[in-house]
Amino acid sequence: MDEKLYIGIDLGDRTYSMNGVKNSSNEIIPIRLPGQTANAPILCSVGVRKDGRCELLRREDSYSPSDYSRILVNFKRRPTSIGKNSPMMQNYRFGVKTMLQLTLTDENTARIIHDLANGCSEIVFCIGYPTNWSEQDVKVFRSVIGESVLGDVDGLHALYGKPVRVQEERESTAAFIYTRANKDQFGIEKATKVLELDFGSSTINVTALTIGGNETMYNSGHNFFGGRMVDCLIADYYMRQLSVEELALIEDLDRNNHGAATRLLLLEACSAKEKLTASTTVRVVTDFIDRRVSITREIYASLLEQPMAPRVSQFDLLTDIELNEFGSRSWREILVSYLKQEKDILEKKRIVPEIVIVTGGGALLPDIQDACRLIFANHLAPDDETKKRTSWLGRLMGKIVGSGGKQDKHISFLDAGEATSTISKGLAMAAKRVDQSADFNRAVEEFTNRKLVALIKAEIPSLADKVCGRVTDLICEKAVIPRLLEWRSGEYSTLDSTTSAIGRYCASNEFSKAVQSDPTIREAIKLWSEESLGRSVAGELSSICRQYNVKGFTLDTLNVMKTPAISIDGGAVVGGVYDLVGAIVAVVAGLIAASLSTSALIVVLEIVAVFLPGLALAIAEIIAVIPGGLVILAGIAGVGVFTLITSSWEAFRSEIINSISGAEIPVIMRKAVSENRIRSSVLSKKDDIKKTIKDSISSRENADKIASQIKESIAKQISLKINDIRYALENV
Repeated sequence: MDEKLYIGIDLGDRTYSMNGVKNSSNEIIPIRLPGQTANAPILCSVGVRKDGRCELLRREDSYSPSDYSRILVNFKRRPTSIGKNSPMMQNYRFGVKTMLQLTLTDENTARIIHDLANGCSEIVFCIGYPTNWSEQDVKVFRSVIGESVLGDVDGLHALYGKPVRVQEERESTAAFIYTRANKDQFGIEKATKVLELDFGSSTINVTALTIGGNETMYNSGHNFFGGRMVDCLIADYYMRQLSVEELALIEDLDRNNHGAATRLLLLEACSAKEKLTASTTVRVVTDFIDRRVSITREIYASLLEQPMAPRVSQFDLLTDIELNEFGSRSWREILVSYLKQEKDILEKKRIVPEIVIVTGGGALLPDIQDACRLIFANHLAPDDETKKRTSWLGRLMGKIVGSGGKQDKHISFLDAGEATSTISKGLAMAAKRVDQSADFNRAVEEFTNRKLVALIKAEIPSLADKVCGRVTDLICEKAVIPRLLEWRSGEYSTLDSTTSAIGRYCASNEFSKAVQSDPTIREAIKLWSEESLGRSVAGELSSICRQYNVKGFTLDTLNVMKTPAISIDGGAVVGGVYDLVGAIVAVVAGLIAASLSTSALIVVLEIVAVFLPGLALAIAEIIAVIPGGLVILAGIAGVGVFTLITSSWEAFRSEIINSISGAEIPVIMRKAVSENRIRSSVLSKKDDIKKTIKDSISSRENADKIASQIKESIAKQISLKINDIRYALENV
């Protein structure tokens, strides 16, 4: 398995992060972007200088609007919500392409990626998009990516020294994979139901999943409500503290620099919001307006309770349709309404999360934390401090917040570094998962398409060993001995006609049903299915698991015969679970019966050839000692009586024995052959008869039929079992 480097790109509305992982390790590799410090993501902000040069904007730097012809912040959009050629779409396309260009071709970042890719056969980039985007949204997004540096895979190949491939993935999928892979960190048991709330700058992603499952139970989200609305409220408050002259200056700067002043103010407002998570008072300061505006937590709280739409409309971040959806509600009202709506949907779907994990930049905001805590974990009473802080929530929810000091252990808020990098880490894991799953699937398909039939055929002799004894008993007791006793009583003129009668019975529905319904045969086939065939299949799957470093599966857990996955159309269903073994038992038993039926005469002749000489000899010996017996034997042998007497009948023994089968032996002489003598003649050759039956079942024709008939059922069950294996693979 080739080593590959997978890089997740979370190009958000506010921040931008990249993380990598290799398929040989679970270790997450931070990829340092230009200007990035520690684990904090960089700003998703672009400045275009008057000379046309583009540059990334940094938190710690100061900027003058007059230095720029264009500044882009908060440019992430849902493509279908804006016009194809609108200024918003132009900003979106330009922002995405410029951010990718400035980061992926940066000398230091390129060198990091180049060095990390040493020894790898390929670099795979995985870029995320919001959960609730439609197919058309994704199509436009994909076209934008194709126009960016990520669309120039040959150029990136030359830059990084390795072939490059690009794919996209839902952000909810990334969150799902990240949470599942880090279940131990969150103290989550395998069967736990988890609700993951990802609060970004422009969107909210809601994901419900079961740890230990193979897919999410619920995906939802909000396409344009997020933390940037709070930035707008703070920026609006700042502007309302300015004089007429200062406002005029901002308007003039915006007019001459494509809104650069307002965009820089939004950056400052966002920084103030982030600082308020740890401070009681912050100052909003810009380099182009000599005014410092203090914002306390009380002021901040009041902003969140004011009608939001009028305050944010001036910043051109939302369409009129989106603004109308908010109506006259405050930021807090919108937040609580949305979360309650999602909770109601989950309850209707009977999805009751046991643990709530809040991630994204919004996970750091106390208001979001409190709302999530009391809406999704409100069975636990908050402490006194939380009660004071959340009186607003009690009012909005129409109920009194409880008292007490109980610690909520059912809801987790990731720290700043983890919260803002979850998606990029999950995207890297998702890209790895896609490739590993594809390679794993190919290995399994190779086995099921090319090796499974041969494996089944190789186990047919074992099947024949297990069933031939009982099949022999049925043939002897139901077909051969009863017909010979009927010959003895005169119902058939010759042993040849008796042989034909045996063949007709073996080909009858009566005998077929006897074979198919026989409990001993069915149990033998079941044992073969589980122990022989099942373990052989499990051995092949185990080998594939070892190849892909998937652990935790024994031969028993990989034995699809012992643990069939789910129901399959057309198969037996027991208690809602597909009875694979039962279906195979029915098929194989039917094929064994059919093999005896379709080739009954051949099989019967071989069986008769085994015991007939002994029976014919017994008949000849009886005839030889009765009066006139030699005359009869001479006639059977086709020689004269004198010749037979003078030479002794022993000299013509073989001719006599061979001829007896076609001779009409008088009934009185037949009856001289006792029933016990007939039974012993047949049963004395039982081992030889079993070999005949075994060879018949193991014949190439029958082996082909059995293998082809049961292959598809086994292949389907293998495919279903792979879901369990794939879950383990995705967490390697």
